[in-house]
Amino acid sequence: MAAGDKVQIGKAFKVEFGSFTYAGYQPTSITHTTTADVTAISDTRGATCTHIINNPGKQITINCYIEDSAGSITPPAVGTIVSLTPPDSAQATKYILGSSPTVTHSNNITTLSMTLTREDSMAATYDA
Repeated sequence: MAAGDKVQIGKAFKVEFGSFTYAGYQPTSITHTTTADVTAISDTRGATCTHIINNPGKQITINCYIEDSAGSITPPAVGTIVSLTPPDSAQATKYILGSSPTVTHSNNITTLSMTLTREDSMAATYDA
């Protein structure tokens, strides 16, 4: 066993980052969620009688160390299409950067934090 290898004793749990890769960046945390817009529809009494769910997609929030040789301390611009391999996939997938990313400089390691979105309806555009 090498230094840093994790060993589980007892019940096994998922550890680390799955298949996640983003060239030039080493993840420290990843939040992977599904998204959709949900509209509640009311009847004539004002009680909810149905929900309309549209615009499904995925969202990934990542916090990463920026690697010296391949990463950039200049944050990507809002609207940039970013290609990475998410934790639940074995292939690179493109997402859009929909909000401002943050690069944090300190006397320690420089980090990048950003939230990326991939709407199901935009897959053909992202993958073009």
